[in-house]
Amino acid sequence: MAADDFKKIGNVVGVHGVKGTIKAAGIEAAFSPGDEILLRCNGRPGETFAVKWSKPHKSIFLTKLKGLRDRTKAESFIGCGIWTENALVHELDADTYFWEDLIGISVSTVDGKFLGKVDSIIETVSNDVYVVKNDDDGNEILIPAIERMIKEISTTAKTMVVDIPEGL
Repeated sequence: MAADDFKKIGNVVGVHGVKGTIKAAGIEAAFSPGDEILLRCNGRPGETFAVKWSKPHKSIFLTKLKGLRDRTKAESFIGCGIWTENALVHELDADTYFWEDLIGISVSTVDGKFLGKVDSIIETVSNDVYVVKNDDDGNEILIPAIERMIKEISTTAKTMVVDIPEGL
């Protein structure tokens, strides 16, 4: 299958137990048994696995993959992206986005002040936090992904408009 047939939907953030179960963050729902996912890290080719089972656990998903049988092998995938076939990507609810679609978009305030670009996203128990970096002045700002702060996101225009309180 070609690389463009896959979409990044999350990341491996840890392992659970000794039998190779991974902790998946950034995904919207548990995988179904038989789904194929690709674990891909920078600098090395991806490896495809079939899902054995997947279930929610706290703010992440525990996922058991066929062929991933021990903790050591599973640990080698920590930090890797989780990719799935485009055909398996379900339509998201309004105001819900894949992290991959938000990384790199330009962020401005409601009055038009450019703050920077989304560099990364931090997952917390209550909400995600966007790490916005401005390469021009070196500033970095953390913006909680909450309705009262995020006023508009356009993944097609690659823009985000925020209303942040003074001093943030």
